[in-house]
Amino acid sequence: MAKKDSMIVGLIFGILAPLLGIIIYWFIQFREMKLSEFFSHIIVYKLISPALSLSLLINLGIFFLFLQKEYYLATRGVLFATFIYAGIIVLAKVGVL
Repeated sequence: MAKKDSMIVGLIFGILAPLLGIIIYWFIQFREMKLSEFFSHIIVYKLISPALSLSLLINLGIFFLFLQKEYYLATRGVLFATFIYAGIIVLAKVGVL
């Protein structure tokens, strides 16, 4: 068993990768805006759930990469992080966030 195969590693990757995806999206589409303005724009126009949903596609790639390398505990961590994001998305859709 490798040191990389832990739930904590998968959870960290699963939480940070979608955030990186949102920042990459900002850089590609809205680089004329400051990053703080971009996040304000997402909040004001209620685009939190679509932005997070789109950024979670990165977790899919990480999930399959960990599966291929047989890091099953890390895979669980990525899945757990995805469920956390799913809860946030549901709360945003309902209007709590």
